Amino acid sequence: MSSTRQVGVLMVIEAVTFGVAGYLHLNGRIPLGVTTVHGEWLPPATVAEWLIGTLLLAAAVLTALRVPGAGPFTLGALGFGIVGVIVGLSITASGGRTADIVYHVTILAALIATLGLRLRAARQPRPAGIGG
Repeated sequence: MSSTRQVGVLMVIEAVTFGVAGYLHLNGRIPLGVTTVHGEWLPPATVAEWLIGTLLLAAAVLTALRVPGAGPFTLGALGFGIVGVIVGLSITASGGRTADIVYHVTILAALIATLGLRLRAARQPRPAGIGG
């Protein structure tokens, strides 16, 4: 799988997790068989999570379609996500639940790794005749 495709797949996965987090912050519940994940009422967090998720998903689609200008948009979406997660982590760290802190740290690492892959992919020469 190419680096560009890996970046796209990672951004879709990350976007889905932001969607789930946003749902949970509207008092959402996710039954998992033996247990249920219970959310809490934090609508401002939902707005931020759904915005980040939407930007990541849009960047993944633009990248997959090889739309001109997708590269800078992808970098912007990832950068916005990283900054948003750092803000969320700073809020969550002061009294948040352990699961919330673990999510923020994990998704931050994932976004940074995805950004690194995207930057590496941008430096790799494309084979002749592929992708223009």
